[in-house]
Amino acid sequence: MFFFLRDLVKNYDKSDAAANNGIFLILINTIIFILIGFFVAKPFIYSQTSDAAIQADGIIYLQIICFVSIGVFIQVTMERLLQATGRTFLSMITQLAGAVTNIILDPIMIFLVSLASLRWESQEQPLPQ
Repeated sequence: MFFFLRDLVKNYDKSDAAANNGIFLILINTIIFILIGFFVAKPFIYSQTSDAAIQADGIIYLQIICFVSIGVFIQVTMERLLQATGRTFLSMITQLAGAVTNIILDPIMIFLVSLASLRWESQEQPLPQ
């Protein structure tokens, strides 16, 4: 009847091995995404459009997304590890910190990018004659 209680006993060796496997999978997934960024981004974008400007921007965008994907992998894995160890409050605190950081940095980044693009456009566009 209480056979299932055997699984509830703390087994630190198995949990450490599971955590190590999760971190190892982060590295494997990151390597795969970097390879996708190097070898798949360009053919994929070329298959979607023939506009040279869109192709150039799309390739850069996909490569950036693929190269910095390690941040998402680390965040999700560490959040799951916190939840698995029963520290759900810490998991909630990290999500709250990320949301607050996003709220603060979004307007700053949008404003800076719009200023940079305005400067770029003003330098690239010739004056009408």
